[in-house]
Amino acid sequence: MNKLVYKKYKGNSSILTIDLHNGYTVIAIKTWNKEKNACNVELRLKENTSEKWDLIEKAGNLIFNTDSRHTNPAILRQVSTYFQKGFFDYYIKRNRYETSCFDRGNMVFEEEKINKKHLPAQKI
Repeated sequence: MNKLVYKKYKGNSSILTIDLHNGYTVIAIKTWNKEKNACNVELRLKENTSEKWDLIEKAGNLIFNTDSRHTNPAILRQVSTYFQKGFFDYYIKRNRYETSCFDRGNMVFEEEKINKKHLPAQKI
């Protein structure tokens, strides 16, 4: 298994990307919670050839009570643990299913569009 590493998303230090090396990337969106003096993190999953980010609902809103220097490594450890336990499998399967449904629906739509062009115009 390739080692997981985090990178800033397009230079934004509040969003991390973690490539799972299986065609998917986890997006970690960080916000600071002043009341709890902690970092809240929301996880999303994206298929690497798409820009669609799917919420990982079962991860909930992760809270990290670490200083800013240790937050990113803590997020990486949590994502790595989830990955090793197969936590993301459900979301990957769901993404593949949704993509398959979209592709089939789009194929039907395109066929209807092509067939409509070849039908004679109807008089009203």
